[in-house]
Amino acid sequence: MDLEAERRRVLEAMARCEPMEYGSLKAELRPAPGGGTTGPYYKHQVWEDGVNRSQRIRPDEVPALERAIVNRQRFEALAQEYIALTVQWTRQQEDEDTRKRGVVRHWRRPSPRRFQGSSGGTADRRTVEPQGGRRPQSRAGGQRAAGTSKFDLTAGGSPR
Repeated sequence: MDLEAERRRVLEAMARCEPMEYGSLKAELRPAPGGGTTGPYYKHQVWEDGVNRSQRIRPDEVPALERAIVNRQRFEALAQEYIALTVQWTRQQEDEDTRKRGVVRHWRRPSPRRFQGSSGGTADRRTVEPQGGRRPQSRAGGQRAAGTSKFDLTAGGSPR
């Protein structure tokens, strides 16, 4: 199957993933006063605004909520598949365009020794510049020699 048809198939499958709900559903069994257990009691947990929120779910609501959670998980998996197919399709289109112009693109890894910094120049990968362009001072408050940093790994191979 070609990539465009595969992308359409994934989009159609995503459209069928309704209803959806975040979170997870857990069943709890509780110890009974005379021995054994009671339950199951169902709990729906959702991570919202940096807090794990949970609520009790009645047993008759469980099948619909389970289906909604599974649909959301399926949608997320299909979205990842769609992204991968779209990247593959994009690269295929670019390759066709470059072939027409006679240019061949090769994927290369960057050199492990040198890299292009944000300022446009090259820098040694072993040297890490602090944020903001300022050199940090030692804990005692003394000044460091010009051009040195506690982040400079070129001399001893470890931070000072």
